[in-house]
Amino acid sequence: MGMETEVKLAVGDIGAVRRTLRRLGALRIRAGAESNVLFDTPDGRLNRAKSALRLRDAGAGFLTFKGCPLPGAYKRREEIEIGVSDVRRTAQLLRRIGLKPSFSYRKRREEWALGVCHVCLDTVPGLGRFVEVEGPSGRSIERALGRLGLEAADRIPHTYVDLLTRRRAGRRS
Repeated sequence: MGMETEVKLAVGDIGAVRRTLRRLGALRIRAGAESNVLFDTPDGRLNRAKSALRLRDAGAGFLTFKGCPLPGAYKRREEIEIGVSDVRRTAQLLRRIGLKPSFSYRKRREEWALGVCHVCLDTVPGLGRFVEVEGPSGRSIERALGRLGLEAADRIPHTYVDLLTRRRAGRRS
């Protein structure tokens, strides 16, 4: 079982964060567009359990299970991720076993390595720009945030799915 520990912050100027990463000697791992589709049972069992099964196409495919978030200052949850060679056929397989697409969204992501932390610069259409910092511990995340000049107090405890769902519901009102 893997455990994901991260924080997410909204940022106005993602370019400034990118410049800071370069100045700090961070290694850019990849950059590009992603499509994400969440799958769930017809009765929404995963969503009710605050868990998720996501199929991501980022040039390479990934199937990821995320467990219910644990309480605390950092977003911590079980994460099991596997690479898939054929996203379309994986989606077909998930449908065949009774799962249904429940939500989809796109984003542009840059991934960087900064010491022991993984830093993602995300642009989500209709939502904004964000920085996610994932690390092995809260201390390592706080250290990375400090090096980047970001305030931990600005953290957002919600997933992109939560934020997009709220935004879409507001537009229907």
